[in-house]
Amino acid sequence: MRLSRARIDALSRRLATSLLNKRLIECDQKTEGVAESIAAVIHKEMEVEMRLDREVEVLMKKYEREMRGAQVDPHVLFQMIKKQLVKERSIIL
Repeated sequence: MRLSRARIDALSRRLATSLLNKRLIECDQKTEGVAESIAAVIHKEMEVEMRLDREVEVLMKKYEREMRGAQVDPHVLFQMIKKQLVKERSIIL
C-alpha cells in the first residue's frame, strides 16, 4: 500500500499521541519526537517494499518474451513473484 508522506506523518502523530496518553510507552521525547521516529520506521519499511517491487519488475521484463505465450495476467504474475521473493527472503511486509 502506498501512503503519502503527509498521511504517514499524520498517522504517526496519532499513534504517538495515543501511545503516550495511554502510557503504553515511556519516553523522554515529546510527542513530535516519537511521531518522527515512528514515521522514519514506516518510511524505511516502505522503501524495502519499493525495492522489492522494482526487482520484480526487472524479473518480469527479463522473462517478458516467455510470458507472452503463457497468457498470464501481468498483475497476477507480479503478485506471485513478489510473494515468492518475500517467502524466500523472510521479508515481512
